Amino acid sequence: MRRWPLSSKRFLPWLILALLLSLPLLLDTLFPLPRYRLFPPSSLQIYADNGELARVFLTPDQKVRLRVRLDEVPPTLLRTFLLSEDRFFLFHQGFNPLAILRALWENLRRGETVSGASTLTMQIARMMEPKPRTLPSKAIEALRALQLELHYSKAELLEIYVNLLPYGSNVEGIGAACRLYFGKPLSALTPGEMALLAVIPRAPERFGPHRREGRLRERSWRSLLRRLHRQRALSKQGLDEAGALQDNLRRRPLPFLLPHASEWVKRTFPGKDRLYTTLSLSVQRLVEGLALQERNSLERRGIRNIAIVVLENRTMEIKALVGSQDYLSPQGGQVNGFLALRSPGSTLKPFLYAYALERGMITTETLLRDIPTDFGEYAPENFDAQYHGLVPAGEALAQSLNVPAVILQQRVGVAPFLALLKNSGLDSLREPKEYGLSLVLGGCGLSLLELTKAYSLFPLGGVSSSFRILQGEPVYRKRVFQPGTAYLISEILSRHNRPDFPSQWQETSDLVKVSWKTGTSYGRFDAWSIGFTPDYTVGVWVGNFDNRSSPDIVGSDAATPLLFRILSPLSRAGGHRWFQRPSDLIPLEVCAFSGMVPKYEEEPTKRVWVLKNRVPVETCTYHRRYFLDPSGPYRSCPERMDPAKEYPERVGLAFPPDLAFWFQRRGILPDLIPPLAPGCLSSPQSSQPQILFPRNGQAFLLRSEGKGRERIPFRSDRKLHWFLDGRYLGQGWLFPFTPSPGEHRLQGVDEEGVDSEELLFRVTFGD
Repeated sequence: MRRWPLSSKRFLPWLILALLLSLPLLLDTLFPLPRYRLFPPSSLQIYADNGELARVFLTPDQKVRLRVRLDEVPPTLLRTFLLSEDRFFLFHQGFNPLAILRALWENLRRGETVSGASTLTMQIARMMEPKPRTLPSKAIEALRALQLELHYSKAELLEIYVNLLPYGSNVEGIGAACRLYFGKPLSALTPGEMALLAVIPRAPERFGPHRREGRLRERSWRSLLRRLHRQRALSKQGLDEAGALQDNLRRRPLPFLLPHASEWVKRTFPGKDRLYTTLSLSVQRLVEGLALQERNSLERRGIRNIAIVVLENRTMEIKALVGSQDYLSPQGGQVNGFLALRSPGSTLKPFLYAYALERGMITTETLLRDIPTDFGEYAPENFDAQYHGLVPAGEALAQSLNVPAVILQQRVGVAPFLALLKNSGLDSLREPKEYGLSLVLGGCGLSLLELTKAYSLFPLGGVSSSFRILQGEPVYRKRVFQPGTAYLISEILSRHNRPDFPSQWQETSDLVKVSWKTGTSYGRFDAWSIGFTPDYTVGVWVGNFDNRSSPDIVGSDAATPLLFRILSPLSRAGGHRWFQRPSDLIPLEVCAFSGMVPKYEEEPTKRVWVLKNRVPVETCTYHRRYFLDPSGPYRSCPERMDPAKEYPERVGLAFPPDLAFWFQRRGILPDLIPPLAPGCLSSPQSSQPQILFPRNGQAFLLRSEGKGRERIPFRSDRKLHWFLDGRYLGQGWLFPFTPSPGEHRLQGVDEEGVDSEELLFRVTFGD
């Protein structure tokens, strides 16, 4: 039998060598590294747009860790660590046998442990798995160091090391220590400060700023500085300057800027350790300061909370966010007001008027009705309970009249209007079935942030855009209105002759041009003011987070003054620019009275701007051509007119019965066309319209359980326009009315404007 060429004695050394070489791999398989301990969670850092650190959040284990990349660590600081802890780090594979032998000799010679011979990699192993400082623990650290060297490069190990270093209390890593102990970034450290960062981890609970081991720390620190000088890592001048450093080591508070915004972006972008926002600290300080100045005045009027949003239009970057004027206030200071869903009041009206202008339904001068009007069970009222009969559309928007807006919304339709609002970026709105005619008056819930974003489409020329809160975040844009529509709305909202213009600004000469709209929720729980210039869009909300109402919660008085104080310095910084009239607008001659397309040549006209591809075509409904009767100041009877004769032609105003009735009741007698001559067959004036039901003085006793469902059918001998308690209901021969308790006045007007007798009836509910 042939024998193996190598004897067992010669083969044994090779076997031992193979086992030694495979030992790290075997150990790595049997005892894998707990890698998650090498990368503990980092504190979330929030930065402002200029790179300044604004907020730091503690980690889930209540540590302050500001993770840094290796390329962010100054090379001098790395050299300081290597000279201090492990000069041969780049050459060994986890442990240094020569250093171990030297440490054993020193410890035996002195009879105590004075040197541990731990390499930088072994220190990582100890920080990864803390153990008592014993010889078995040191052996385990050496084996773990071998594993670490197998899995990570030297650069990776250095990055792990500087981020795990303990600095006392709950501070870990050089990033956190630099910020908390020196109040500066790593790039601004001096050689003396770098040496301190290298010394403290040797005994963080003794050398940290929270302990009184100043002399021992200073001795280690100066010893390290001298070593750096001997190794030529520090010049003589640098040594002298570092040695002169006064050891004022102290723990500084973490930055606590942008409190509400920081918490919002933290929730919005989870899993990050650094978020670079678009927020400007200078703009933030401006609006926070103005909000605090406003606080005392508002609190005296029962208003405790303020929220503010500032958007830069060109970039759609959010520049300032105020959730409440004082984050530490016990009165809801930590509630985030710019995200809360509140009733927006009249702030949605500009979108409705823009919709009607965009589709050629109206011009800025088209007359809209402003008379008491009942829409079934909904009867809107103007804010001041006053009515004007007929108002140009632009004036109705500027004056923020409620009744014309609801009438226009009924004409547009709730569903199309809701679709427009959603298309404009109001994402909190729900399905159409959730809303009614009160939508345009604030019958919904919106946040200040989304409403401010939606308003930015006006200065952006009709383009709706997403906002940007993080630097480099993509922005998505889509066209909602033509530029001309946005311009017309901006011009209307810049008028000063309106009730929501703040009185304290009326005499100022420093007022910049601003477009703005106010809103007050029903019951006076919320006051809004949203304004814009070519450069910025700003939203202000004031109210109470506990839903306490106040008679002073009114947009014009509570929110608009603060809006102007914010926009004035921002606008001045932008150079007082204003919008240029876009090329998609053309002049159009319209009826001087109605603002509609003239029907007759005799109508006086005026010029308005309209979209060139949406020119209105509806002719004036208020002017009528008629013939004068030779016998007097009457219109000629059609059946009596002689074809052989010429009759004088005129064009005059003719109001529909509901408007004529409203004007007559208030003693306003416009110059209308004359009535038909007496005896005309086509004139119904020979008989007064008769209300057949109910009868004058009739009383109705209805069941309480039927309240809101019972109907009283009004009947007449002809088609009438019905008025109840001076409020217009509708028209018809038969009109079903949902009653409310109390005494009511009922009257009707026929198509020729002839009134019926006014009658009274009473409604009572009972069992």
